[in-house]
Amino acid sequence: MRPRCSLVLVCAIVLSGGPAWAEGDGETARVRGLDPAAVKLIEATRAGSPTVRRLLDRLERSDLIVYVQLVPRFDKPRAVTSILSAVPQARFVIISITTLSGDPDRFLLLGHELQHAVELADAPEVRDLAAMRALYERIGWRDRPNVYETAEALDTGHAVRQEMFARARPDAVIASSRPAPASAGAPQGLPVPAPVEWRR
Repeated sequence: MRPRCSLVLVCAIVLSGGPAWAEGDGETARVRGLDPAAVKLIEATRAGSPTVRRLLDRLERSDLIVYVQLVPRFDKPRAVTSILSAVPQARFVIISITTLSGDPDRFLLLGHELQHAVELADAPEVRDLAAMRALYERIGWRDRPNVYETAEALDTGHAVRQEMFARARPDAVIASSRPAPASAGAPQGLPVPAPVEWRR
């Protein structure tokens, strides 16, 4: 059964206070967790999955800044990768993964979406919605209006999950990626942009 996670095209949004990138700011990590649960998920999956380490290494050598957040979502897909904005020196991408997914699926979803990020990294011409849509019409297929998928992302997600469960103590890894109980109020991190509706 195919996982319900896809790359969703969204309109670029303007981040308050300007872009997070600045020349000489000393930041080297290109993939950044926006909340403690996302940081733990990245760390656990990096430790247990050679595939994720390869993806992270590729992103470190790209012009992308990739934010990862865990957010409550009650609709499908369960994870999305979106372009937020672009400046001459960098492109900003966010990966959002639902907190409603089970622990094993979070490994799959993160690997899947990191592969989408690498697909964007390999296409430097993609800096806006139109170019993003054109890329995925070329390298993948439209799963439904405004939702695109690639075979490589599907395969990558499954490979990451298998690698994680091949570890000697998978239960410890799963526990380390479980987020703390959500507090009342709005979720932390950047808001998840609403998908652009492409009417048929």
